[in-house]
Amino acid sequence: PMGGRIALHLAAEHPASLTHLVTIGATMGIRDDQERHERTLRDASLALHIREIGSTAFLDEWLEQPMFGDLDPTFERDFRSRDADGLARSVVSLSPGRQRLFDDSLSTFGQPTLALAGEFDSKYVNEAQRIATVVRRGTSKNVPGAHHAAHIENPDAASQFVLAFLSAS
Repeated sequence: PMGGRIALHLAAEHPASLTHLVTIGATMGIRDDQERHERTLRDASLALHIREIGSTAFLDEWLEQPMFGDLDPTFERDFRSRDADGLARSVVSLSPGRQRLFDDSLSTFGQPTLALAGEFDSKYVNEAQRIATVVRRGTSKNVPGAHHAAHIENPDAASQFVLAFLSAS
């Protein structure tokens, strides 16, 4: 679930190691300092909640949010982490509140970049456009009929966007 942030970090720190970059539902980071601070506090509280109720109950709860649309919260239960403490540590350490802003460091990223977002995930549609604008060779696409888990909600459209992007570049 935090792969987009990790991919952007890799692109910022080790651009020569990539030939292309594809993100789905990724963010360039939070610009406002107060908002970053508040997000860090919310994620610390969320980590405590994860430790209290366990990873399975938390993930069921998390996937019921509107941002995941009609996605069945049990869809990937067999693949979930059973390590509540590890999940909690990830939420804190990979919090967007702690993530650096990538705008400046990615402005020199020259590899072809495709930023995808589900068409109903307005926050990440804006972030995909932001990524595509900041990098030198960026494109953004909205996956039709999808929310935040666009690659799961509409895998055919998401994969077609990626295949077309890779064939063209």
